Amino acid sequence: MKKIFLMLILTIILCTASATIGFVFGRKNLSLLGYPEFDSFKPSPPNDKDISSADYYKQEVENYFSNAEGYIENAINYISRIENAIQKASDKAHSVIDEYNAWVRSD
Repeated sequence: MKKIFLMLILTIILCTASATIGFVFGRKNLSLLGYPEFDSFKPSPPNDKDISSADYYKQEVENYFSNAEGYIENAINYISRIENAIQKASDKAHSVIDEYNAWVRSD
């Protein structure tokens, strides 16, 4: 019974703690309102096809794509950090449970 209660408490703590841990070093996409959608100026095709308009449009498309790549890279970094944090929390929780079980069995 104690083991089940302890597991329940640890699960609740882990679930609530994961929502409060959000500090990340490096480039960030996360804001206080949650994870934002990709929002970058979307280029529009020019009205004419002269060389300067085509070059400008090409540059805008390349910038848009570069911004999307940066957004995706940041998102992948967050996922990796979150997965690492989850694994560490799980390892710590299981370590405490193992310690508790060893203590209970030592009587």
